[in-house]
This record gives sequence, C-alpha cells and structure tokens, in this order.
Amino acid sequence: MLNPPKRSLGIDIGGLRIKHVRLNGGRREDFGVIELEDVDRSPHGMLARLESIVADHGSDMPVGIGVPGIVRKVDGMIVQSPNFPAWNDFDLAKRLSSAIKRPVALDNDANAFLRAECLLGAGRGEQHVLGITLGTGLGGALWSEGRIQRGARGMAGELGHVPFQPDGVLCGCGSKGCIEQYASTQFLARRARETGYVSTVGVAMVRVGRILAEDARAGNDAAMNLYQELGNNLGVAVAGMVNLSDVAMIVTGGGLSGAYDLFGQVFEQTVRERVYGAMALDLRFQVAKLGREAGAVGAALLALGDDDNLAP
Repeated sequence: MLNPPKRSLGIDIGGLRIKHVRLNGGRREDFGVIELEDVDRSPHGMLARLESIVADHGSDMPVGIGVPGIVRKVDGMIVQSPNFPAWNDFDLAKRLSSAIKRPVALDNDANAFLRAECLLGAGRGEQHVLGITLGTGLGGALWSEGRIQRGARGMAGELGHVPFQPDGVLCGCGSKGCIEQYASTQFLARRARETGYVSTVGVAMVRVGRILAEDARAGNDAAMNLYQELGNNLGVAVAGMVNLSDVAMIVTGGGLSGAYDLFGQVFEQTVRERVYGAMALDLRFQVAKLGREAGAVGAALLALGDDDNLAP
C-alpha cells in the first residue's frame, strides 16, 4: 500500500486555472483553485504566481508541478507548451527551485493525473491504463506495469495532438486537425458559435462547458448534440490509442469529465465499435475518482520521488 513518508505540495497548471494541493501521508490536507483569466501568462508572471502559491503553504516541503506540453525528464525543461507559447525551452523547475530554495519536480500534466489515479484512484492496482484529461484541451498518458510510460521525449500517450482531421482546425501546437480541437472545451465553444448557440455568446471559455451541460440536462437538444458529437470524436481517437497501446482500462478526468453522463455512453460505444474485436471484450472505462484534484495530487506524489519508485 502506498504510504508517502512526508508532506509535499502539488501544483497543476491548466489552460484556465491553477490547482494546488498539499499531501500528508497520502491524504489531502488542503486544496485550492486560482482562475487564470486576465493573468500574466509570461514566464515572469507565472513564476511570481507560483512563488505566491508556495509561500501561502508556508513550509519547506518539496514541490511537484504538472504542466501541459513536452517536459524533458532529464532536466525538467519545458520544451513546448501549446497553452503557453512563451514557455518554449523554459526551465521552470530550475528557476522556481532557485527562487523558493527547495526541490521542484516537473512533469507533463496528463502524466501527473494518471500517476495519481493509478496510485490512489480509479486505476489503483491496474497494470495497463490510458489516462485522458478532458478540459480546455485534451491530454493523455500511459501507465504500464507500475509506472508512467514516457517514450523518447516524455510524451508517450499524448492523445491531444494525434491528427484527427486532415487540414482541419489550427491547433495551439502549430499543426492542424488535432483531436484536441474536436474533443475539448475549445471544441464546444467553437461549435456553439458555429451553430449560433445564444447562451454562450460573449461567455468566457471557463464557463462554456458548464452552461452547455446545464442546458443539456434541462432537455436542450442542441446542447446535448454538441456533447454527443464530442463523445463520438473522442471515441474515434481513443480507439486508435487502445489498438496501439493494448490497455485494459481507460480513466477519464479533467473538467469536462463532470459531464460524462452527457457524452460517456456514445464515447464508450464508439471505442468498442472501433477497437480490434478481441480488445472490446474486457476493456473497462472509469471516471477519475480524485476528480479535479487528480493532477495536483499526482504532482505532489512526484515531488516525493520518481514515480517509478512509488508503485504500491
């Protein structure tokens, strides 16, 4: 059984908000959320924000951070981050560690999410899991035989930037037609505009998913159709990932997982219809048990040591 020996601070940096959690012996002591609307997203501005979060927790505990994009494991350098274009080749871990005078560990945010779910949540005890983070963007990670699978550049399992539509919508990564643009809050906001959905006109993206979910549950067919379209798109892409990775479980988290009741059935059905026949028989689906805290919890676990040594 996992039994972390000390306290640690985990920070999950998303496209719309920062979440932070303090762990003590595997238990969550404190959790907070900071919205990123109208916030300085430059390296200098975000460093200042992170220093403030660390100071608020007031101790010398180690810090772990999950960020979107490519993180080079050997030195913690952010090579590229679609949500933060100015962060290319940004040595966040080194600079923050120097400022706060304590160790800082850094990883891709989907890796952090899946680490938490496989050690403490929905994937606990599982050997082969695909993790999906569904929110402003779309992230993915792979867990196999007790550890995160990283690949040559730390991006193994990265679902969001798998090509989905040839010459499709321009993505933040610089490519076109990535599945992130067809299964995320960005997708819902864009499709709502394209279909003339009045309730979301002029609304900040952070609220779009919530508004559409409320409308869909109230019986609005147009809102429900958007979630069904998202579920189908996601299912097509995930089926390819399942065929490639041969996982036994899919764990879905992120902000939009709260609307799983609106897209989950078509998502699961699409995956089962499109994976290699025998794989569909025992493939299991779970919604993240740690909820919106999962990414920050995974970052806090990372701060305690390499995830390869944390398996229960």
